[in-house]
Amino acid sequence: MSFDKKNIEILISLMSQHGITHVVISPGSRNAPAIILFQKSGLFRIIPIADERSAGFFALGMAQYLQRTVALLSTSGTAVLNYSPAIAEAYYQKIPLLIITADRPEELIDQGDGQTIHQRQVFDNFIRKSFHVSPIHTELEERHRVRIINEAIALTLYPVPGPIHINLPLAEPLYDLPSIENVHHYPIIQFVEGKTTFDDGIIQNWLSFNRKLLIVGQLHPDHPVLPFLELMSKDPTTQIIAETTSNLFSPHVIINADLLLANLSEVEKYSIAPDLILTFGGNIISKNVKSFVRNLPLSIPHWRIGIDPQEFYQDTFYHLSHTFFSKPEDFLENILRRGLPSKGNYQEQWQKFRIRTNQKLNELIHQANFTDLYVYSQIFRYMPDDMVVHLANSTPVRYAQFFDHPKGRMFFSNRGTSGIDGCLSTAVGFAYAAQRPVTIIVGDMAFFYDQNALWNKFVSSQLNIILINNCGGNIFRIIEGPDQFEELEEFIEMKHHFDAREICKARQVRYLMADNKDSLKEALQDMFSQHRDGPLLLEIFTPAEENAMDFRKLYQ
Repeated sequence: MSFDKKNIEILISLMSQHGITHVVISPGSRNAPAIILFQKSGLFRIIPIADERSAGFFALGMAQYLQRTVALLSTSGTAVLNYSPAIAEAYYQKIPLLIITADRPEELIDQGDGQTIHQRQVFDNFIRKSFHVSPIHTELEERHRVRIINEAIALTLYPVPGPIHINLPLAEPLYDLPSIENVHHYPIIQFVEGKTTFDDGIIQNWLSFNRKLLIVGQLHPDHPVLPFLELMSKDPTTQIIAETTSNLFSPHVIINADLLLANLSEVEKYSIAPDLILTFGGNIISKNVKSFVRNLPLSIPHWRIGIDPQEFYQDTFYHLSHTFFSKPEDFLENILRRGLPSKGNYQEQWQKFRIRTNQKLNELIHQANFTDLYVYSQIFRYMPDDMVVHLANSTPVRYAQFFDHPKGRMFFSNRGTSGIDGCLSTAVGFAYAAQRPVTIIVGDMAFFYDQNALWNKFVSSQLNIILINNCGGNIFRIIEGPDQFEELEEFIEMKHHFDAREICKARQVRYLMADNKDSLKEALQDMFSQHRDGPLLLEIFTPAEENAMDFRKLYQ
């Protein structure tokens, strides 16, 4: 076996033993030896996706569902760079990806050779760690490659999940390949996890506070902390604020805190100020939640829980006082062992404002014409309770926050970096891996930007796409500022008159359309019926200006 192909054999052996079963490949020449050997090994499901940017998000969506590492394999040159948006999202959302980039030999870098760029550590600003595996010449070098490839694969999951990069130089002749019928089992190195316990001092400190605000960021629907949060939500001295992407749906948990806080006076906000803030999970969407906590007196402490060293000093709310190295489920389990307080009215104060907010929301929905507000209320009304929902950026993920959702519904969104690139591809990859009904709600800009997500043969027949088409980036009419300038329509909102009908025709996706209340009801009933023979897209046309007016009424 040639010196550089030996690295491929080590990769195949260790990836398989570490439980990696899916490899998303982007077709090319420099990575062809790895593609061929991976396929011939019979140990992986090889998924070819031509567009590298879409391939990256497709793999991300698969890893979201599988909750284990998915590998990506690219050819050299700028093809590598097209994985960057998905890698950045995986980094901030803590999704395990193993990115393998084929490269030219080092002696060809900067020598005018085709498809050659600087690939070493090319993702360093948004990768957990990068590895460069040079050709093997000695037994000691082989042992070294086994060690670092073990480390690379393990680091995709431990201590926290995330993307890892392996750069793999391959020299010509590329197609002088060894037999791969019997893969040698190189030894694996296993990571062993422990459990965190807390002394009585910390628990007593927690119990001494009577107005605790627990803010939960983005969580996977199967996160082990969720049952503990359900129990904690019954503590009358604690109010839990979550978001749709937190996947915590309980009668006492406030999901629409952004809307609730926007409708409070300064006096009312003061009346629900906490004396302790506790946070964990991924990013928070709500600007009003951030603003509310940031404006609290600096003397109010903020406890941050997590096991990611890169987040130990993440001070989102400008109040960080303690950071605990612990899984949140371990922390809450230690607290719950002492029992919940029987007295307290902090949660009751929040719930009073929650009822008032929901009343206003329902009144405005009842009064609404055929606008985004009405449309989203009907989508969630007709959607099955057990649906997997992907929310694209920027508007869908915000509208979903307004509504209470049944416990069985599961939400995902690319809120690590919050970009519109790849939202559709992520949902396509998730639906392929899950083999169950998946619905993505996506705006027109995000859909058209990522339409290559449908340019592959792996689009699940159980995928629903709900496309809200208001002819531009309507988010810029909603957020404060851009609507005050004449440049909004042409240069910021990017107004257009495209629709998805011909795209659906080309990609063999069934097309439905709605532009009024009756056609919307009929289309949603059709989409969520049990009789399906392929992927389906429902395009809903809404008026941009009136959408913004309705949205502002909610926040007045």
